[in-house]
Amino acid sequence: MDPLSITAAVVTFIDVAVHIKDSVDKIGQNRQTLKELTSDVIDELIELRKLCQHREGDLDRVRLDYDSIRALESLQSSVVSFDLGWIRTHA
Repeated sequence: MDPLSITAAVVTFIDVAVHIKDSVDKIGQNRQTLKELTSDVIDELIELRKLCQHREGDLDRVRLDYDSIRALESLQSSVVSFDLGWIRTHA
């Protein structure tokens, strides 16, 4: 190979290496952002659970229609499933 071809190849390899490094850096940043968002969601769900537990007695006096009851049961099931799934993966 002539010197110009070698120089071009080296420049190309350096450019590829810089792109790979940038991609890896972005993955780390995205992972940290995802961890922070997940933590925020969990905190909000915990606060929502506390609020629901605190207001549980108030709901005893309220008559809900069938669709509302089913929607609340579905929401409760989803939250419990998420909670258990998250605990299993992060324990």
